[in-house]
Amino acid sequence: MNKNINKNRIGIYSLGRMNSKRCKNKMKRKMIDISLTEIIIKKLSLIEKYDTFFAGYDDYFDKICKKYKVRFVKRSMKSSLSEGPNKDIHSFLKNQDYDNFLLINPCLPFLRVSTINKFLKFCLKKKTSSSIITKKRNYFFDKKLKPINFNINTNRLNTKQVDEIYEFSNCMYFFNKNFFFKNNNYWDWKKNSYMILDNKLEMLDIDTEEDFTLAYNLYPNLNKNIFT
Repeated sequence: MNKNINKNRIGIYSLGRMNSKRCKNKMKRKMIDISLTEIIIKKLSLIEKYDTFFAGYDDYFDKICKKYKVRFVKRSMKSSLSEGPNKDIHSFLKNQDYDNFLLINPCLPFLRVSTINKFLKFCLKKKTSSSIITKKRNYFFDKKLKPINFNINTNRLNTKQVDEIYEFSNCMYFFNKNFFFKNNNYWDWKKNSYMILDNKLEMLDIDTEEDFTLAYNLYPNLNKNIFT
């Protein structure tokens, strides 16, 4: 990119499907009184001055979109069942008239609308593809169990003093449409920009039954903040 980005040519979206294997039916199950689908679509409805939409194959998603007056984009069955490559999962973007997209993971119930807006400002300032990373402070090993960020001769175990390491987060992606379909990838990793987000609650990603149980129990105390 590296040129001024036209705000009117940005499409902000999320997507869903019903065939999750690690956490069955997670997009439809209620978290006390609301589903993951309803949470993300409500957030999309609260984002101002940008076009938003939600992509899904099943009528359930369309119904929730109508409730919050968010545009529904019908995915193909192939798209909704695909595990990759990227261009198969997001094939519906070909028919969306935007230059750039912001994809929001629908499985982060505690990600705040204000954080989404903060990331948008970051992307516009950087004028390039962007994503989220988090800092980790612990003692890490590679797959051969060799230390990554510490010396084996250390005489203390103190996570406050160990070198921090960064972890990519499946949270929000900002990417260029033409680059995506030409390269079957969201960005050039050598040129991508990263915003650091260290809020563990906002980064809680529901992939498993354990994740869902944790979020379910946290939701009563956190639900007031997620739409702000």
